Amino acid sequence: PKPQNPISSDQQLTLIIISPAALAESPSREPVKQLTKLLETEKRYIDANLTLPQLAKELKISVPQLSQLLNDNLNSSFTHFINQYRIEEAKRLLLQIPPLSLESVAELSGFNAQSTFYSAFRRQEHTTPAKFRQRNHSNIITAQSN
Repeated sequence: PKPQNPISSDQQLTLIIISPAALAESPSREPVKQLTKLLETEKRYIDANLTLPQLAKELKISVPQLSQLLNDNLNSSFTHFINQYRIEEAKRLLLQIPPLSLESVAELSGFNAQSTFYSAFRRQEHTTPAKFRQRNHSNIITAQSN
């Protein structure tokens, strides 16, 4: 016997398209907004001892929910996600406070080990913190003198 088409010829198939803006406003995106706010306004990533369970507790969600949120919505592990914020903070410090030692930059950015700071920085920026500072500080001086 021939399989029947579940949609008859007189029925119409409706395709629903959800815009990215609508998706961002959906209730399922609320934890992402809360997470972003917690990191960007309260700078929780500066705590070198911040853990996935601590952050989940602050967001009032379970550890598996936070882990899934990071993996599914942001394509990132907890460590990688937090280190991205830390590297951005380190870059800001490197450029705004040039005399600050690299060890201090690492500590003020939330890294508890300088080796972790160097490897995370190099992985994300494809250069060392010292070279980043030197290259970008030179660009700032050149731009100011023009």
